[in-house]
Amino acid sequence: MGSNGRLADSTTVADTTWFNWISRDPIATYIMVMSAKVNWNLDIVYWDRPSTPGDPMPIRFYYNNGENPYIMQEKVPQMADWFLGFYGEHPFEKDGFATLNNEFAWGGMENQTLTSLCAGCWGESLICHEFAHQWFGDAISPGTWADLWLNEG
Repeated sequence: MGSNGRLADSTTVADTTWFNWISRDPIATYIMVMSAKVNWNLDIVYWDRPSTPGDPMPIRFYYNNGENPYIMQEKVPQMADWFLGFYGEHPFEKDGFATLNNEFAWGGMENQTLTSLCAGCWGESLICHEFAHQWFGDAISPGTWADLWLNEG
């Protein structure tokens, strides 16, 4: 299970598990997400932010069996360093990427702190583009649905 913000806790009662996710930051409605899948793989890498030494930011990678996000697990912290130099501090407490099932045919969707990706979509250009939205388009949101195109413009 993945969602915006951080997982605060989970509770299992009988055959149901409840997950409690908390975001310290406001979230625009169009970039809220909950993703759940049976047999997801999860790897977490940590980015050492200069502003919080000793408290690295987790970056989660949820992926399907047979996918290979390992190169991106190495490159995303490097991208974060590059974006930091140009645009300032990463605006959120964590980040992540999750591939969905084959019915999600688009490249990606920059949900705040958890980008949705099409199955097998671990290309560097796509990941870099969607990750950049965490600074632009997620930290700053359009005023109306008519202005949504500005996030990709």
